[in-house]
Amino acid sequence: MFTSQLQQQQNSGTSVANIHETSTTDSFLDSIPDKEEIWQILKHMKRDAAPGPDGFNVAFYRAAWPWVGDDVTTLVHNFYRTGISLGPGCPPIHSLLFADDLLICGKASSTEAHLIRSILQSFYQISGQTPNWSKSSILFSKWVDNQTRQQVQNLFPVPLMTSQCTHLGHPIIFSYKDRSQAYNFILSKFRAKLTGLKANKLNHAGRITYINSVLASIPIYYMQNILFSKGFIEKINSILRRFWWQGVQEENSSNPFHFRAWADICQPKSEGGLGIRNLLDVNKSLVLHSAWLIASNKDPFLTGVLKSKYYPRTSFWKAPTHGTKSAFWSSIL
Repeated sequence: MFTSQLQQQQNSGTSVANIHETSTTDSFLDSIPDKEEIWQILKHMKRDAAPGPDGFNVAFYRAAWPWVGDDVTTLVHNFYRTGISLGPGCPPIHSLLFADDLLICGKASSTEAHLIRSILQSFYQISGQTPNWSKSSILFSKWVDNQTRQQVQNLFPVPLMTSQCTHLGHPIIFSYKDRSQAYNFILSKFRAKLTGLKANKLNHAGRITYINSVLASIPIYYMQNILFSKGFIEKINSILRRFWWQGVQEENSSNPFHFRAWADICQPKSEGGLGIRNLLDVNKSLVLHSAWLIASNKDPFLTGVLKSKYYPRTSFWKAPTHGTKSAFWSSIL
């Protein structure tokens, strides 16, 4: 799947967002590499590394550089001219790439839409690959007028992105004011793992193994970025508790009798428990790890984005807690 999602962010005719790179990364991210810089990058890459989306590996570009160098440089320069600037003095955000899924960002204008389309056409003319338009969608900022929307959509034959669009099982757009309700799909993942007949045939020893190896790992990906409410964690624990004491049950079945408190069961085995992880503690530790990565500038680009938006004039440790916050930043605070 080649997913092309153009996120438009405009306010009074200009891109809005709030990103500012740290001084150590400004010069690198804000500059457009010339032909020699691109060649030096190629020289330091592995010759036999896995080929890119165009099917050619680094060895090909090195060998054919005298003939393809100008074309590659032009393509890179065109790419750098697109994107959205997410704050004063910040480099543009062009795309986000994960595996074979691509999110392309750009200013909501007919000119930039034509440029992005031209880049995509150059890509699939050279590589022979084409975007899967049936699995692609487009997202506009609420500030984009209807005329501009129509002009862009005429160039990209894809539907508008809705709250039903997901990426790796995660909703891209949240349509819920209640964050816990927005993550109900995680509860559905738990229930889906308990619908098979095999899960219902496990004894208590098998249930512990299943809880620790399968069920408890379901929310880990999301817990790295979101601090769930205690109420939501309790819903997950309720599913685990019922499964531990009674196995798989019907949705409206009566609660089984619990002979020990769940807090006791979640204690380490050395302290008399069964070693089931406390999901609230796991959630807090993962969010704290994400906070430390930001505070220690492990990812300069991400740190720059958050600094510009939430604490442009102070340090991470003195970041203000008021104002509008994303779910991730709210969890960090």
